[in-house]
Amino acid sequence: MLGNCYNSLEDLPMWNWWKVRSNADLNFLKVDYNKPTKANLSELFAELENEYLEKFGAGKESEQLLDLLKRKIVNQADLLMGKKWVSNHIKVIDFQIEQLEKSTKGQPQQSLEEISSILSKYMGFRVNPKVESVVEFKAKLNLLEQENIRIEKHGKTNPKH
Repeated sequence: MLGNCYNSLEDLPMWNWWKVRSNADLNFLKVDYNKPTKANLSELFAELENEYLEKFGAGKESEQLLDLLKRKIVNQADLLMGKKWVSNHIKVIDFQIEQLEKSTKGQPQQSLEEISSILSKYMGFRVNPKVESVVEFKAKLNLLEQENIRIEKHGKTNPKH
């Protein structure tokens, strides 16, 4: 470990990652919150954030937002080149961005405790976010999500033919 810090998502407990992201307190990247560190915490956070995005992606909402923003930029470039008719396309894209933001804000955020409780029930044993690494925790969430998708498509039981 570099200077009393977690250096990868494999080592970083989910609870610490949650605290960093929700409280914007980089001290939770430290193995011991009270000890000084030699590492630059903002650089370490950027590295861990990149590792997270490489492993797990940005999520559907982020991908949709990026797609809308790309389309808006292309239309704005066309507008600058004199194609005034694209201004309506830009208004539609702005409306879609606004709706996407409203839909994500309208969904109540679950706490880490709620997510851990749901995971524990699904897994059949207690999932402890202070012990489970980000990678392990996310893998379990992905399993739960895949199971939910399977149930939605095929129903609770999946008879063998």
